[in-house]
Amino acid sequence: MIRKFKDLIVIILRKLGRYIFYIRLTFLYKVWGIEAINRVLLNCNPFYIRYLLTRFGATVESDCDINSPLIINYPLENYTHLKIGHQCHLGKEVLLDLCDYIYIENNVTISMRTMIITHIDVGQSPLQHNVYPSQNAPVTIRHGAYIGAGATILRGVTIGEYAIIGAGSVVLNDIPSRCVAVGVPARVLKTIEID
Repeated sequence: MIRKFKDLIVIILRKLGRYIFYIRLTFLYKVWGIEAINRVLLNCNPFYIRYLLTRFGATVESDCDINSPLIINYPLENYTHLKIGHQCHLGKEVLLDLCDYIYIENNVTISMRTMIITHIDVGQSPLQHNVYPSQNAPVTIRHGAYIGAGATILRGVTIGEYAIIGAGSVVLNDIPSRCVAVGVPARVLKTIEID
């Protein structure tokens, strides 16, 4: 009898804790906007990351593994520019620039400290007027791709199905399906056979 009562108290406290967490998030969002949610993602239990992303506009399938800290850059007003498919893994300290869309299809692995950049802006530099104007374009990572630790994927790039991007690579151009690409800038080394 006492054991059942203790279990009931634990369940009630957990639900109350989650409810308070959700109320606090809503308050933070109303006061400071999406930047408050970005700060929460930096220190959040991975259990809540999917909830936070979907609560504020992203499309994230329920069987994803997303680690904390997750760094979101330029989310505008919400996370609607982010779409993550089934059974994806995002490692620690992944940076997602949501100035434009990021499409991550099913079974993609994005290793720790990878940066996905969807825009370029030189700010107030004189270069912005005629040399290097602001530009943005979506990034797409196709089904089954693997992105190595510390890779950087720049705006407008599509990574093909089952492509492998080596650790520390900088991807400037599209990578075809079933290819291994490494280096700065990333170049295709070989194609791979997948059953």
